[in-house]
Amino acid sequence: MTSMFDQYNKTLKRDETSSKSSSVVTPTSSGYISVRMSQEAPIFSKLKMNISMPHVINHLAVSNGWLMLVMANNVVFRMQLVDINRSDEVPLEKYMAGQEIARVFLDPLGAHLLIALVPKSTQFVPELLYLHRSQSKPKRIDKFRDHEITCVAFNYENDSETSTGAILLGTSRGLIFEVELAVESDKVVNNNWKQVFDIGRNENIPITGIEYFRVPSTNEYIVLASSLDRFYKFQETIKSDDRQPLQSIFNSYLNVPEDIQDFYEIKNVAKGKTTKLRVCYDYKSHFPRSFGWITEPCIFYGEMDPKSDNPARIVHNKRIPFPENEKNSPVAFALTDFHAILVYPDHLTAISLLNYQTVYEEFISENFGPLMNAETIAAAMMQGKRLDPVKLLPTLIVIESDVHVAEIIRYLEFCIHSMGCTETAIHNFIIKLYAQHRGEKLMIFLETQGKDVTLIHYDVHYALRICRQHDIPEACVFLQCLLEMWYQAVELALTVNTKLAQQTASMVQDRDLKRKLWLRIAEHEIRGKEDVKEALELLGECDLLRIEDLLPFFSDFERIDHFKEAICDALKEYNLKIQEQRRDMDESAKSAEKVRADLQSFRNRSVTISATDQCSICTACLLVRPFFVFPCGHKFHEDCLEKHLMPLLTTEVSQRLSGLKVRLNMLGGSHTNQEGDAQNAREALKEEIQTIVASDCVFCGELTIETIDKPFISDWDRVKNDWN
Repeated sequence: MTSMFDQYNKTLKRDETSSKSSSVVTPTSSGYISVRMSQEAPIFSKLKMNISMPHVINHLAVSNGWLMLVMANNVVFRMQLVDINRSDEVPLEKYMAGQEIARVFLDPLGAHLLIALVPKSTQFVPELLYLHRSQSKPKRIDKFRDHEITCVAFNYENDSETSTGAILLGTSRGLIFEVELAVESDKVVNNNWKQVFDIGRNENIPITGIEYFRVPSTNEYIVLASSLDRFYKFQETIKSDDRQPLQSIFNSYLNVPEDIQDFYEIKNVAKGKTTKLRVCYDYKSHFPRSFGWITEPCIFYGEMDPKSDNPARIVHNKRIPFPENEKNSPVAFALTDFHAILVYPDHLTAISLLNYQTVYEEFISENFGPLMNAETIAAAMMQGKRLDPVKLLPTLIVIESDVHVAEIIRYLEFCIHSMGCTETAIHNFIIKLYAQHRGEKLMIFLETQGKDVTLIHYDVHYALRICRQHDIPEACVFLQCLLEMWYQAVELALTVNTKLAQQTASMVQDRDLKRKLWLRIAEHEIRGKEDVKEALELLGECDLLRIEDLLPFFSDFERIDHFKEAICDALKEYNLKIQEQRRDMDESAKSAEKVRADLQSFRNRSVTISATDQCSICTACLLVRPFFVFPCGHKFHEDCLEKHLMPLLTTEVSQRLSGLKVRLNMLGGSHTNQEGDAQNAREALKEEIQTIVASDCVFCGELTIETIDKPFISDWDRVKNDWN
């Protein structure tokens, strides 16, 4: 077995031999893994590529001389590094409805690109796109719909550019899938798709990294996987004719208790932090020389040797601390034979794997990424509305430290509260920062924005997704209430505390829905705590609940003494309601009796008409023609009443009245042998006409009241012209 120090010493001796002509040997600098030659070249150097991208670069992947960039306009830029003129672009916009790109994965051949999409709102689900280097359109992998892919383990032994070979994919739910993607003309075929393991054991524990490889000249496979706080190793020797070798690796671990699985754990990982797994391969044997798992406090580093006597193939492992002056975890991480390269928002650091000292640092000029400090923020605030905060977002999103976060939040709060900025992007960004770094301010901000969805300036669906990602249940409940997701809000609130669930259920206006939600709270209280007294207190919190609603939730062996007081109170309440209904029934009976008496008195009521009575319309003597007398005292000739009533009737009733009069005239002028039948028909028509004409007083009845808004003069323009 050859250690890293042996490899380094061999390299050093080889270079010393080549420089014997030099009488002075310059010692290596402290902590710098560098062999000085007659003409020394730096180990690390920064070279500028002669390309200019039209949009901000969101994602980058390089493999086998191929560069893949995903820009902010959702376009994939592909270029061969040895020939920068060989490049093309692939638009993704039509695949991005309700989605955004979370991660990209490129295989070792640089031929197969996987693009993981995550939804912007709860109306959409995560998806996976596959783009082959020879294709101009990506393909959706429907098998991975509703699975957010967080990491991919490619097959380093695969040499086919038309197939990925067997690969492993990890998800945000802790699931590991095996699949093989192959290109056939314009189609993408996914073979051997199967879920092979669940790290979370039905809990949503995201997988942050995964790699697999085979021990050379054997059928022994090793899988390395990492979650937020654990580093797993799966190892198995499988049969050579196994059609799904990767699944066989996990079969022996399916029924193994979690506490005896092979993993390394870090305690008390901070919320919102992530981990990354990297492997340094020997590309001749396709077996790792070393691996590194970057966590919040350190780098968990190990060396591997396929010829080691250790069955785990791990020679040794060690925790490498971050540089003392670094307060934050890196945003990216790479591993070489002798260095761990850490990428921060504003600089790059290389740590020697021999003595764990910083041997290289390269700070990014503000020409490439402006750094926002307190002075810059103060200057931006002095500019006020002359600066568009939306255009500053590409600079603001580069976060390097907690101090930086505080300054960015200070500027965003100034934009929102002092400048009155209503841009959705600004409000969404400050919600994300609150959720990640200032959880105590998030609820205050959401509540100050109000509960009217039409008046708030942030995307409620986006805010809900962010709060779910960072596990802030109180904010999730608040946002679900805004979206009227009452069932989900109450269920989530019950995981926090009962008081929050009660407050949520009380906000519902629909009585039936409100009662169902309170019943769910009661069921949770009774079956969860089995506290009868506390459960019965819910009867006083919600007037929609009754003791009989709660009884089915209690155990059949519960003592009746616990419910005695509640049952007695319910019986008293029912007794009061029965007495109240009895009083209502008595009052209704008295009212009905009074109505019957009034009807009887109306049957015997009469009006005396004198010879001097006049028609209220034409003022002529009332008795000279058929007339009507109304209870209000108004008296009308039949023809006068009909003439005055016609303009007030609707078109339908007016036509009906005219038709009845025509039929009456026809019956009056006809001579038939069946005189009795004609007389009956005339009487029926007269009665119907009188019903329409004399239904109500034309002066003080409802029909006149309904026409109170009609003008006295209908043809005002004609009258105005006559006066002129």
